[in-house]
Amino acid sequence: MINDEQHFKLVSWPAIRQQVSRHNPHVAHEIDNIRYNNRIKLLLVSIPYGAIIVQHGQFHIYCQNQSIPFYDQRIAHLVQDTLGYHKPNFPLAMLIQNTTEAFIDYKSHIMPIHTQSPGDFLPLVNLDGNKRKKRQDYQMYSATAGARSLITLPKLSHQLYNNNLAKYYQYEAPPVAKDFHMQWPIFRKLAQSENFERKWHTQMVIFPASLLEKLSSLPEFIPLKHRLYQQLWRHQPMSFQQTTFDVAWSLYTNELTTALRHNPYLIETAKHLIKIALGLAPGYTPAIEDNQAPIKNFYKSLVHVYKIRYYHPIFMQAQVYDGQRKVYYSLHKQTMNCALPPQSNSKRTIEELVHIKAITKGFIHHIAEKRFHFPLHESELFEKLKHTDFTFYHPQGNEALNGNIQEIHQQDERFHTISGQMKNHNNLRFPDHSSFFKGCVRIQPKQQQHNKPKIGAFLMPLKQKISL
Repeated sequence: MINDEQHFKLVSWPAIRQQVSRHNPHVAHEIDNIRYNNRIKLLLVSIPYGAIIVQHGQFHIYCQNQSIPFYDQRIAHLVQDTLGYHKPNFPLAMLIQNTTEAFIDYKSHIMPIHTQSPGDFLPLVNLDGNKRKKRQDYQMYSATAGARSLITLPKLSHQLYNNNLAKYYQYEAPPVAKDFHMQWPIFRKLAQSENFERKWHTQMVIFPASLLEKLSSLPEFIPLKHRLYQQLWRHQPMSFQQTTFDVAWSLYTNELTTALRHNPYLIETAKHLIKIALGLAPGYTPAIEDNQAPIKNFYKSLVHVYKIRYYHPIFMQAQVYDGQRKVYYSLHKQTMNCALPPQSNSKRTIEELVHIKAITKGFIHHIAEKRFHFPLHESELFEKLKHTDFTFYHPQGNEALNGNIQEIHQQDERFHTISGQMKNHNNLRFPDHSSFFKGCVRIQPKQQQHNKPKIGAFLMPLKQKISL
């Protein structure tokens, strides 16, 4: 039997109600309307950055410096006897502090799915109370406390600097981060070190299994059940729009040349860019606060302990495009829902980026020209795409690409938010040489075109009058 009150403890509904209400007042209101709600016991759980919360569809909690399965025998007294859960049911859990990120691990890369914030429920719970329902559809999904897909743009590949960082924070140094996907183990070890300046945690409350059972059996719980369905539905795939897009994309790619159609890297990347623009997959944005990770303290550690040279450690995190705020994608940081081979050289990346640009914009043009046999030009899908601008960057690009990497940070103040809050780092500059920008796509809303009349337009009537 394990007790670890630092990371989990039982609380009553009156004791936790204010925190729940702050982030999800509707659910708190429905629970308030339940008789004897003061008898409800909940588990308050605290998970440090980077710790596993869901692994291959199975819920975990953190205790004694490790993540353990929810149905581990060491905490059976708490999970089964007190909360009433039995394997394989997924618990009803709501975030009340910081975030989690759900993802799929392809080994070659991480595919972020969505980030959940305070007030959100973990989406794998079964509200119907069917104990026989299998959870095999979720075996590929995992989640961590904080951002699993977090990266920093400058390289962290200096062996001596990595050893100094590990020695200072007293952890075993992971392999040198030669590329982006190898950076995360460094962040996780930093955040969980006893010497790290700030203790960052995700917090959530786990409701008892009896509450789930009553959702399907007692009339007074029906309003709460409807509210929970609304909450969970927000994180389900937009299946109808996804199906429309998949059908349209299939028809479109069938009309491409054989060379393009049979190149999965080009086709899948262009498809992924459209999905990001539609909000069906996340892109990357500069991190500007600490809600997904202890960004400011990571920054300080890399500057003062790692002794990063030349460039500001600008952190990027996954975010769904909302039609307003810019998001980015890099050919050197895949987040697609398929495993693809890494790119071999810069010349190949430039050529491929040109083709990806043509395929992406060709799809939008295909809809605009009404070349499908159904009216996609009247769809919400096209409404989003026609108001979206794709800019393709590579510093050594040809005339088809934008080589002005500096304009990326000059036109997006978020790149300077964290570094601007730090002092005495004026010798560091924007990491424009990062591989992230050597094949980068910016997705943003199209700028409104205001056609101002030229001076000649005002003079024309006067000229005509004089000629008369």
